[in-house]
Amino acid sequence: MSEKKKQHVIPKCYLKAWCDPRTPPGQHPYIWRISRDGSAVKKKSPEKSFTATDRYTIKLPGGKRDLTIENTLSGIENDFVNVLSRIRRRQNLNLPDRARLCLFVAAMHTRTIAMGEHWRKRKRIFTTWSSRWKKPMGGADQVDSDSGISGEGPSTYDRNGN
Repeated sequence: MSEKKKQHVIPKCYLKAWCDPRTPPGQHPYIWRISRDGSAVKKKSPEKSFTATDRYTIKLPGGKRDLTIENTLSGIENDFVNVLSRIRRRQNLNLPDRARLCLFVAAMHTRTIAMGEHWRKRKRIFTTWSSRWKKPMGGADQVDSDSGISGEGPSTYDRNGN
């Protein structure tokens, strides 16, 4: 059940490029983690950096965990590592390689904390809408206090869900 609980917000394959090249022999490569104000500086391995518990796990009824998103991201990262090796050797990229590179960049864009919050909000809105649609219509003047959504359905919201 604890398979793939710690999931990277920033992929390991990306973080490895930021490892200190002066890592002493016998030590694991590390990146420097510096607080925003510069007061805290520490070394940390890419494997233990920028992770979140079940960040991309879909939680199913009964406590089951669906790792489809995490496994898909892992595949995208593996494909990127192969493309990156071709880029470093200054080889021309064929069309599939270019597509893999674009997919990795798009995935990096969508896995930010802000984007995660965006999709969490969308899920709440969708859940509220779908639960309202399952009930008999007629509660149009009701507003959900958590989401601010009325019972009228999605046609009453702007593109930001407001």
